Amino acid sequence: MNDRLAEFYQIPAPGGQTFQKVAFEPEHRSGFVSHPFLLAGFAYRSATSPIHRGVFLSRGILGRALKPPPDSVAPVAPDLEPDLTTRERTVKQTRPAMCANCHVMINGLGFALEGFDAVGKRRDSEKDKPIDSSGQYRLRSGDVSEFYGAAELAEFLLNSQETHRSFCR
Repeated sequence: MNDRLAEFYQIPAPGGQTFQKVAFEPEHRSGFVSHPFLLAGFAYRSATSPIHRGVFLSRGILGRALKPPPDSVAPVAPDLEPDLTTRERTVKQTRPAMCANCHVMINGLGFALEGFDAVGKRRDSEKDKPIDSSGQYRLRSGDVSEFYGAAELAEFLLNSQETHRSFCR
């Protein structure tokens, strides 16, 4: 961080314009999965995207193959149902059977990162509702791993044989 970036993320300034190594919210962040660059890169301009974040983790980290979505599926625009949180809207739009096969894997990974907004700032609420950062992932073995937030997600990924296998490939 430098002072300018620290001001943006509302943390104590490290002193100066030169980038310095800092402990950045270690109680909420862990490794690259909670890095603001990754969180912002897999989000919309002004909203999070648990789907984009989950797809990245599914494909890029866990090495899972995903089929492209059907052409007839269009996301539910946030302004059509303004009272829904991103998580609620995502659950609603991915509930149909043609979506659920992949989204049962994708959504749980992305939901664990909902504690961060579109630019990677910590947040505790959206639409005056508390953030639910609980997630889960069904392993190839059929077992289900549950986690809450980025730190537990990172711990799961770190210890996952699927992650290890994916990196070896």
